[in-house]
Amino acid sequence: MTEKERLETQARSFEFYAGLIEKAVGRGARLPVWDKMTAEDYRREAQEYRRRAALLAEQEKTEQEATAQPPAITR
Repeated sequence: MTEKERLETQARSFEFYAGLIEKAVGRGARLPVWDKMTAEDYRREAQEYRRRAALLAEQEKTEQEATAQPPAITR
């Protein structure tokens, strides 16, 4: 698994758990550790993982473009 894939997987996991927490809290469940703020924290973490994955994708694209250009002809 690449770093980008790992970050994307973590983002999906955090979004999933944020959704579960929101559903439980919304139904009035008493969760000793989690509350609405925790769900928002998980969503922020997911956004950060997505941001990092996008940065990696941009770096990979830049590297591919740099290697794809033919060398300059000098005389």
